[in-house]
Amino acid sequence: MDRSCITKVRGYPRVFIPTSPVLNEEYNLPKDTYKRLHDVLRLSKGELFCALPNDGTFWLMEYHGKLSVPIERIVPQQDNNKDIVLCIALLKGDKLEQVISICTELGVRKFVLFSASRSVMRWDANKVDAKLSRLHGIAQESCLVSVRSKSPEIEYLPSLKAVMDKYPNAKVLNESDRVETSLDAGDKVCLVVGPEGGWAPQDLPLIQDKSYTLGNHVLRADTAAIYAVSVIS
Repeated sequence: MDRSCITKVRGYPRVFIPTSPVLNEEYNLPKDTYKRLHDVLRLSKGELFCALPNDGTFWLMEYHGKLSVPIERIVPQQDNNKDIVLCIALLKGDKLEQVISICTELGVRKFVLFSASRSVMRWDANKVDAKLSRLHGIAQESCLVSVRSKSPEIEYLPSLKAVMDKYPNAKVLNESDRVETSLDAGDKVCLVVGPEGGWAPQDLPLIQDKSYTLGNHVLRADTAAIYAVSVIS
């Protein structure tokens, strides 16, 4: 992203808004956004804050309560010159949330979550939307911290096969003894990281010719995801 844009907006409180405002016209803030500005950040009338409509722009707005006024639209360069898609098997506990949070800060454009053969964590089909909504919120918080103008996409696919069908050129982290190709950087990269238990034998035909290693040490799934993204970003 253009460094001058970051410098201009980083000093202001930042919030996401659902739609793009119109310059100098009053904008009706959503209830949750207003409560964050009023109750949490305790803005006073006339103070400036930065609104992100999730379209790649920043808006400087003057706070006047629920009806606030946009006074400047800022269009930065692309957040990251890398196009990174991270596909990661479901992880237990809060590990998946940590990966989403940190890798959003590192510039991942899209997350694809999936159930692998050895995934300990499984998602009830009826709860997928609610879980994705929670992860979207975590990603947005990381965008606000790292001054990213657009939140990453997050989707769920049911299996490794579905991932490989959709992303046939993906690079799969695989720490078996037979893998010697080191992960390299590129302008457009799709990474696939497996579950804590590693790849199952039935997974190997899908990934053998797409396998890469991070080196001599075997890392936990969450550590491997974060380290791999940092290597290529």
